[in-house]
Amino acid sequence: MFRKQTKIMRSKLKHKDSGMVLALTMIFLVVAVTLAGVMVASGSMGLQQSVNQRESHQARLAAESGLGYIAALVQQIPLAASEKEYFTNVRDGLNSALTGTKVYSKGSTLYVSPVMIEKGEGGIFSAEISKSGKNFLLSVIGKSGETSRTISMEFAANSSAGSKIFENGFLLGGKLQLTGNAKFLGKNSASEARIFSNYTSHNQSFKLTGNVRIAGEMYSANPKGYASISGNASVAGVSSRCKKIWDHIHFGAKPVELPRPDTSIFKKFATNTLSKKCKKNRNKTLTNIYIPPNTNPTFSGNTTINGVVYIASPNKVKFHGNLKITGVIVTEDPGSGKSHKNSLQFSGNTKARGVESLPHKPEFAELRKLPGAAILAPGFSVKFTGNFGTVSGALAAEQFSFRGNAGGIVKGPVISYGNAPFRMSGNARLIIDRSDYDMVPPGFTNKKVALTPVMSTYAERRN
Repeated sequence: MFRKQTKIMRSKLKHKDSGMVLALTMIFLVVAVTLAGVMVASGSMGLQQSVNQRESHQARLAAESGLGYIAALVQQIPLAASEKEYFTNVRDGLNSALTGTKVYSKGSTLYVSPVMIEKGEGGIFSAEISKSGKNFLLSVIGKSGETSRTISMEFAANSSAGSKIFENGFLLGGKLQLTGNAKFLGKNSASEARIFSNYTSHNQSFKLTGNVRIAGEMYSANPKGYASISGNASVAGVSSRCKKIWDHIHFGAKPVELPRPDTSIFKKFATNTLSKKCKKNRNKTLTNIYIPPNTNPTFSGNTTINGVVYIASPNKVKFHGNLKITGVIVTEDPGSGKSHKNSLQFSGNTKARGVESLPHKPEFAELRKLPGAAILAPGFSVKFTGNFGTVSGALAAEQFSFRGNAGGIVKGPVISYGNAPFRMSGNARLIIDRSDYDMVPPGFTNKKVALTPVMSTYAERRN
């Protein structure tokens, strides 16, 4: 009996042990399956994270590549006389460089359609160029897969020395010498009549005698320079009788290289050669003329000129009587120290309008795109003894002289390269008006980068 009960108990224990083993097996199986699921999920998440990181890195590289490439192209495009013209030049330049990519404007913003890098394997980028205050903002969007990154940077239009100096109304290589009732004024603000002189051959940088009036500040690169003032002259609205006048006359400014224009860009427009036999030209109407060396012509009576007057060196050209020009007068640059053989003289009444006022005709189509210059005569001396009303653009020459009632409104800077004094006497006056042409004049930017990046404005954002 006892043995039978023991046997039954052993049988029950074995059955119970088998059930526990099965239960434990099932538990271990569930745990294993769960762990496997977790590992698979973790692996998938890690794989997705890896893909996201790769796409993020690729999108950023695409944006930086686009920023560098577009910036390099844009910096090769010179500034123009107006923002509208500049944006047009940028659009045309990018369309030419980015073959197969559409660059278009909408309002005041330029858009660059998506550009593939390495046939799309390196991602793609698109770009926008717009104004940001006085600067230009370049924003580039890089994309890889579903991930995109945006990088932006501003570019300054006036950050280089070559363009900053054009903020001055008068740029002089020699000293300033004004007598009588001569005046330097700004039409819209006193800053338009600001004067900068590079003259260091003698310590006298400025000589003002009589009732001279200068509306802007005066700067000299000579740290030992001084100004000689007599009579009732005034500078920046302060009379010479007041000691505060010296607060507006500055010495020791950083010297700059006065940029000389590349006048050859105008030569192709001068398609009609003036005969050397025509020493005297009276009551003539001329269009796009080229004056060969040693012609030395005189224009008198009522002279009308449309387009370009391109004057080769050496030459002594005189404009007497009434001159009406719609266009620009430019000269070949013989270099410094040759002005005794190269000169322009204007007497009588001169009326000058810019190239943008030329008729809409094929012979003027390209020339009309170069506004902002009136007389570009590097290496030539220029003398005015008559009134010229309003001149639509910059005046540049080896040296200038204004006498009597000469003068008028100049819509651009006045640049004198030589060591000789910039002279104004009698009732001569120059009024600078930069409201129409606030950028670098044509001919001055062909060989120089017009825009430079402002590194402090670099920014990156995730989209």
